[in-house]
Amino acid sequence: MKLFNRFFKDRKGAVSTEFVFLLPLWVAMLMGSFVCFDALLMYNKASKANATVANLVSRVGTVNTAFTDNLFQVYKNVGYGNDANAWMRLSVVRNQNNSFRVRWSEARGLGADTETAWGVLKNDSPLLAAYIPEVVDGDEWVLLETSRHFEPLLGNFGIAETDFHNHTVFIPRFTGQLTHATLTDFDENYDGSTEPGNPHDRDDMDEQESEAEWLADEVATNANDGSGGSTGTGGENSGGGQ
Repeated sequence: MKLFNRFFKDRKGAVSTEFVFLLPLWVAMLMGSFVCFDALLMYNKASKANATVANLVSRVGTVNTAFTDNLFQVYKNVGYGNDANAWMRLSVVRNQNNSFRVRWSEARGLGADTETAWGVLKNDSPLLAAYIPEVVDGDEWVLLETSRHFEPLLGNFGIAETDFHNHTVFIPRFTGQLTHATLTDFDENYDGSTEPGNPHDRDDMDEQESEAEWLADEVATNANDGSGGSTGTGGENSGGGQ
């Protein structure tokens, strides 16, 4: 016992030896804090990009494929550069007889041309019950889903490679419905009619397409200016804050 007490009371030692023992721990803590901070920035920026795109969509009444293309480019520019692994899906969902029905759905990015988890939204998708709140029968809601891939720059120091998924459910601000110029309704008789789809004003659609291109250029310019400022201070990243 005396030897044990004498060992713990002994304050003699070599600084260089203790430094060698503690250096790996300090380096691991530093790298781990950097990875966690980078992941938080990425998540916040992805979430904000999702909210930005949802805000743009809420201001129009009719969209087309060119509009969706520009929205996807806006999402990538605001989110974190032109990420090849970015993904976006825009859908309109209707509560029909207390059952969710997808009126139309359009995806961009990973596997958007296939009817997989990354493709168009289907009526039997479990995401509908998970994402859409309890609404009145006959109401329509717009569902925007986005995803960005995150890969830690310094390896798996506490956070593994993952995807940041965000979604926003909203209604148009100025119209009762968000229609699509070319996509017909998945459920053709959702409103009791026999004709799929809805009539659209071609002049109004062209005007909205021009507005979408302007918004894409404007947001991309602001995003580039902002990323330049962040680079100068050594920081940058997703939704996340919406």
